Amino acid sequence: MHDQARHLIESSRTLTNGDLACEHRIARSRAPQLLGLLSWWDIERVPQVVVPRALVKDLGSVWALLPPPPEMPTWARERQEIGLRAEMYTVQYEKRSAADPSDIVWVARDFSSLGWDVEDRGSLPIRRIEVKGSRGADPVFFLSDNEWRKANEHASNYEVQFWGQIDLSRTAASEFDILVEAGFPLIVRNIPTEVAVGTWVAVATQWRIAPAGAGPSNDSNDP
Repeated sequence: MHDQARHLIESSRTLTNGDLACEHRIARSRAPQLLGLLSWWDIERVPQVVVPRALVKDLGSVWALLPPPPEMPTWARERQEIGLRAEMYTVQYEKRSAADPSDIVWVARDFSSLGWDVEDRGSLPIRRIEVKGSRGADPVFFLSDNEWRKANEHASNYEVQFWGQIDLSRTAASEFDILVEAGFPLIVRNIPTEVAVGTWVAVATQWRIAPAGAGPSNDSNDP
């Protein structure tokens, strides 16, 4: 259901009074079960679904979009949850300042190989945001080959938001306010330029070994 809520929000537009409006055929195709649940409320459904502002606040809460934890080893599950929390925090952070919150799209929930996690579609060109999360406070993070290529390709329209001091023992909603108060996210724009001028340092942590003349890597672990 968390995916249907997200799809409905991202397929809708925000009206001047704060209500959310989506064409009925789109809502029916992208969020059929959620649309059935919403029928319990007195909402307009034809020719478009109109969700009242008061309900939008609960429906659109980024905390409600967190999927159930997958079955995996504890260390891997916690690492993934830290990453998910960081992405959630960026979505919430960006929605708070966006003229239209529906312009902020959590693209990584549907596409894992773009090279970024969140888009601000209210900006032209589109802002592409890669999100990194850590238990520690020091802003040290890793970019995949694909992320590095996209950072170079999109330059000033590509940024990294780093969330540190993530503590899974805290609720996401309360931790978000704590981390913002602590100065997160740390935002790094145009990383290739920052590395070139020496503000940030990029260090190679692995080498790809292949026969001479081999083409570019198509490994599944190169996102």
